[in-house]
Amino acid sequence: MSLTDSVVEINKNVYISNDVISDIEKDTLGEIGNISMGTAATALYEMVGKRVEITAPKVSLVNLQDFLESYEIPFVIVEVKFIEGLEGYSILVMKKQDVMILTDMVMGGDGTSSEGELDELRLSAMGEIMNQMIGSSATSLSDILNKTVNIEPPNVIEGDAYNPQDGDREQAYVKISFKMVIEDLVNSELMQLMPIDFAKKLVSGLLNHTSSEAPAEEVSGPSVKGTQSRKQKNNPGKAEKHKSEERIMQDKHTEPVRKQVNIKPLDIPSFDEEEKSGRLGESKNMDLLLDVPLPVSVELGRSKKVIKEILKLHEGSIVVLDKLAGDLVDVVVNGKLIAKGEVVIIDDNYGVRITELAEYSKGDLG
Repeated sequence: MSLTDSVVEINKNVYISNDVISDIEKDTLGEIGNISMGTAATALYEMVGKRVEITAPKVSLVNLQDFLESYEIPFVIVEVKFIEGLEGYSILVMKKQDVMILTDMVMGGDGTSSEGELDELRLSAMGEIMNQMIGSSATSLSDILNKTVNIEPPNVIEGDAYNPQDGDREQAYVKISFKMVIEDLVNSELMQLMPIDFAKKLVSGLLNHTSSEAPAEEVSGPSVKGTQSRKQKNNPGKAEKHKSEERIMQDKHTEPVRKQVNIKPLDIPSFDEEEKSGRLGESKNMDLLLDVPLPVSVELGRSKKVIKEILKLHEGSIVVLDKLAGDLVDVVVNGKLIAKGEVVIIDDNYGVRITELAEYSKGDLG
């Protein structure tokens, strides 16, 4: 069957007009997606420590059931339900291989392991990833729409286990496709699908907010000038006379009103007296500061663990620190390193013998 440019086939038996979503609405949805996914990419970068780009949104119409059946690559569905500020939901579709790479990086790997099964641990890790990403997107939507937008924790489901409601299967959905690149590990596609009515809510929310921020037009000023300019075109002989009268009227309105000014002599205080009193006050303040207690702690060493390793800790586990036996320990005051020393025992208590003082300024302990 041949189709005209104004009609899109969304399944074998159903056709939908492009007029359901106008070009302006498509452009607006693309811009909203560009902004929200930009913040999501920043959140993902903070989790995986690698440059993330989610760009180039493309907006189209699809039938949900046909889309899910025709998508041959193993994929993962992320359900996102909006509970405040917006009413509705959207779903994200990602390739299973991309999900395996992301979860591998979050769980301490280098992202090169993309094989295996999506077990409960990986699904939970992906849920946390999407919670951070979609949470950041909701924050950007709040800024765009100028109202609070909140979501439920995203639900991560393997594609073959996803079962949409019967009423949603045959509906037309708006699909926004993004190009997702994570350095040399991922070069793929991230897709967002949403019902048409929810997409229109997003568009109307943005357009209404934009129109409400537009400055009110001045009625009297511009209309008078426009009328005068038209009269001048019709009466060129009176143009110069009108200009001179206009300048005179402006001069009358802009001429400042002269008032009597009561001038008083300036009483300048003696700086010598202020300096003396200032030094006395500073001395008293220093005496007060000397009695302020500061927390002093001694750091034997530190260690960095990924979430997977922390979850495996139990009684009897050994944590290896970043210092060797016999190394000096750090003496820290109010979070600032001030000295290094040796651990000693005094009457069954641990103590530290200071052996090195760190260089610091007076303001470092504040």
